[in-house]
Amino acid sequence: MPSIPQALAPGWLRPLWLQREVGRAVAARLAWMRAHPDQAAMLHAEDAPSSWSSDDWTPYDRRCLRLWSDEWLAFWWEVNTERLLLLVRVPPALMGEDLWTHVLLGTCEHLAQLYHQFRKRYGARATRRFVRDTLNNYVCWEPKKEAGQEAEEMTAQIDDQSGCLLPA
Repeated sequence: MPSIPQALAPGWLRPLWLQREVGRAVAARLAWMRAHPDQAAMLHAEDAPSSWSSDDWTPYDRRCLRLWSDEWLAFWWEVNTERLLLLVRVPPALMGEDLWTHVLLGTCEHLAQLYHQFRKRYGARATRRFVRDTLNNYVCWEPKKEAGQEAEEMTAQIDDQSGCLLPA
């Protein structure tokens, strides 16, 4: 595959290394899930959409991104990575190629927005480390088997003042 110069990529998709890393992680997770079907589970199954809407490809509001806590940003990072895995498993013709493409590119844009927000807060080096560590953990993630160790569910509500989706 020929290298695409960074200058040719639209600004909302950059940095391209990020999209490549996420793509590799999603492909590796899919391979891991196929190799371990008894252990394979979705990281955020309850947040995976059963139907897709324009919210799935509409960019996040920058005001809201600034208000989100690090935990909330990380949660949406995981949800969007998981959405890409879901999309890879669905043939584009089944959803409709236009819808599939909108959701795929919108999810990539969401990941870029989250990356940029982390980078503003912590700098490029720490953010790259976060991305690589999170994606490496995602590839072989397994649900906790013991009672009482279930992942904490994130709930949200719309903030009256800002209109942003915030953790409840």
